[in-house]
Amino acid sequence: MTSRTNFLLSKSVTFKQNAILSREMLQELHDFPHDVFDLFYSGDDAVLCGIDFCCHNEKITISPGLLRKKGALFRLLQPIVVNEVFEEYRRLNSRSRNLNKVSLILRADDGPEERYGVQSNRLTPAIVPCAERQEKDLVLCVFSDDAMPLLPSPDSPKPEDEYTRISRCNMLSLPYACAEASTFHPYVFRSVLNILKNKIHKSTLDYALILELQRHATIPWESIRFYIDEVGGTWPDETDRETVFKVFCKCLREVVSVTPPPFVSAPVRSTTIQSREAKSPYPTPI
Repeated sequence: MTSRTNFLLSKSVTFKQNAILSREMLQELHDFPHDVFDLFYSGDDAVLCGIDFCCHNEKITISPGLLRKKGALFRLLQPIVVNEVFEEYRRLNSRSRNLNKVSLILRADDGPEERYGVQSNRLTPAIVPCAERQEKDLVLCVFSDDAMPLLPSPDSPKPEDEYTRISRCNMLSLPYACAEASTFHPYVFRSVLNILKNKIHKSTLDYALILELQRHATIPWESIRFYIDEVGGTWPDETDRETVFKVFCKCLREVVSVTPPPFVSAPVRSTTIQSREAKSPYPTPI
């Protein structure tokens, strides 16, 4: 009797006419996407894919995507036009603008919506003052309520100042899924790649980061910590992502001189070329 263990399991769903789906079948359909993304990322709240920032016709748009919040998956099916949400906020709060920092958030509805026996929670975009944020909110970006914000320029020579300017969309606090922990958004890493490409004296670590960004558009959080430690920087508090980004950018500009290991030469073999007479077995005539 031979026993066989299936390490890889493939399942397919087939819908037949007039067939009735059992409770187990419906549970399989529900668990499949959650199991897939749990294998991909099992960390804290973060963006799993999408949710990118772009500017078109002078309007900032956030693309649809998939989010993980409190262990649940949320889909953002429609793009968010930041200008429209901001204009609605200013219309409702026309008298309270005083250069306050506000946050563009995604807030889950208080009660789940039930339809055809399926419960679903919706994420609604809104702009709230930073002091009024709630724990359940997912912060997309932070900016001033004085005027319509602008996207930071990835080509800025000092992105740590560019992202924290009061007139820019600061998305440094937006967690993005990468490996086992969240990291910065791919839009932020465009500035990191620009620093590395313009760096004249690159080290081996710099080339490693360039390859990582060209492949995956992000760098794992532990790799950022490793780079800062190797360059000699001081790792700040992890909860303050702005400070981590400032220290990271400062370390990226450092010229690290790597001392190569001492060259150990192989022992030199002394080769003596003997003359033909010395090789002759006969004695030399007098």
